[in-house]
Amino acid sequence: MPPNKLKQYLIGFIGFIILIPLYQFFLVFLPDSYWFTNLGYQNVLYTQVLAKIALWLTTFFLAFSGIFINLTVARKYLEKNNFVIGSSSALTEILSSLFGIQFPTKKMINVTPHSSRILFWGSIGVSIFFALPLAGIFSGNWLTILTYLKQTSFNLADPLFHKDISFYIFTLPIIQMIFNCL
Repeated sequence: MPPNKLKQYLIGFIGFIILIPLYQFFLVFLPDSYWFTNLGYQNVLYTQVLAKIALWLTTFFLAFSGIFINLTVARKYLEKNNFVIGSSSALTEILSSLFGIQFPTKKMINVTPHSSRILFWGSIGVSIFFALPLAGIFSGNWLTILTYLKQTSFNLADPLFHKDISFYIFTLPIIQMIFNCL
């Protein structure tokens, strides 16, 4: 692909990425803002928008940091130690005797400075790839999270488990959301 054509595609892609928030602003936020303002509930809209933004940023930062630190520790371990793939185990001997397949006994993988750079940028990409949907899930469930954070007791226990009813209204939905993310 010629460099000019690649540059045009890159500019078009970046322009498309910039248009997505503008679309959200003009077609979603502005009409909602006018509507909530006319009804006198502008604070409700701002609470919703700020909660979504704060949850998205917090979740993205925590998920990205956790994944990136994990991958960085693994990369540093690979740089210090030679990584060996394959070994002569009973399983490889059985498979080679049954099927006649020759397995390599040992293969060393050395991490060079160039491959270390590739692993660094790859770990950033993988971290972003997994942090983006997780942040979207948590910001999409802003109401569940806010009701959990602002819960109050009902002072009424259910007859079977003797837990306050507020547990089923405020706490259980967030536990289910976290388990669904796993």
